[in-house]
Amino acid sequence: MKTINENLGSNIGGLGTLVGTKTMRLLGGLVLVGMLAMASVFSTVFADIGPVHQAAGDYTVSPPVLSGPPSTENGVTSIAGTVAVELRGTQIGSALVHFTCDLGTGPGGSNQCEGSFLFEGTFRGEAATYRGAMTNWTAGGEEAFTWSEYKLISGSGTGALSNLVALEGLLLRDEAAGPVGIYTGAFQFEIAAVEVPLSEVSLHELFIMEVDGTITTEELVAELTLRAESK
Repeated sequence: MKTINENLGSNIGGLGTLVGTKTMRLLGGLVLVGMLAMASVFSTVFADIGPVHQAAGDYTVSPPVLSGPPSTENGVTSIAGTVAVELRGTQIGSALVHFTCDLGTGPGGSNQCEGSFLFEGTFRGEAATYRGAMTNWTAGGEEAFTWSEYKLISGSGTGALSNLVALEGLLLRDEAAGPVGIYTGAFQFEIAAVEVPLSEVSLHELFIMEVDGTITTEELVAELTLRAESK
């Protein structure tokens, strides 16, 4: 089974047809973090993480609305506010991003920002909402370019995303070309739990389940007795 991070490299590599050479240079050193860890738990109920799916589309940003005048502290000027985003593709809907930015502190005089948002709309055609965070967000500067990582806030999905366990990717926009950018990413769902009879659980797993407290000692003895009598 592949995890999201194993697929994001190829996902980023495929962006060349969507963004220009300038964009790809900026992406050259990008390495996404946040490995998705999974642990197997022996039980009469087994749940698993499904395969990695790809997400892609485009988005349009509206002019930002500042929550107040810029403020300066220790020589760094910051702004805060909101920006509305409309998405199309895998995700169709809107998100209002709440952001803060340190002005001119990034590479080439770019602004360095972070933010959070609530997506409301449809995901793969089904109604859903989720909350996400935007990190490593760089905007403006000499390159007149915006890019940001985005990631699901765990457990925030509703509707079609109620069993979403991972969603992360990139937002990219050439500011000189206008308000439209692209997003790409990958996501995984938890597979519905399946009830497994004790008779189909291996002997080794039975003893682990008893140690973990998943089954009682009496249940373990009863199952071992049934197996011995059936021989």
